[in-house]
Amino acid sequence: MTFSRRIQVKIASKEGDIVLDPFMGVGSTGIAALKMNRRFIGIEIERDYFEAAKKRLQQSQNTLFDNTPVLPSNPTLCYSENK
Repeated sequence: MTFSRRIQVKIASKEGDIVLDPFMGVGSTGIAALKMNRRFIGIEIERDYFEAAKKRLQQSQNTLFDNTPVLPSNPTLCYSENK
């Protein structure tokens, strides 16, 4: 996660807000949002990027808040095969 992502999330939202990333890529914004106590909705059209983001977000939940899960059992991540 880049420092600039954390700054963008901090400037554009408050704790508890929902951060929407309609072009999720590999999920950097989502990781920043979760680490800064925001909720996250990510949307990605490319399957490879979606799977990479999903994996990164699931891995990051083990490092957030002393292993307290931050992703719900059904995280709000969307993939669409329609292009």
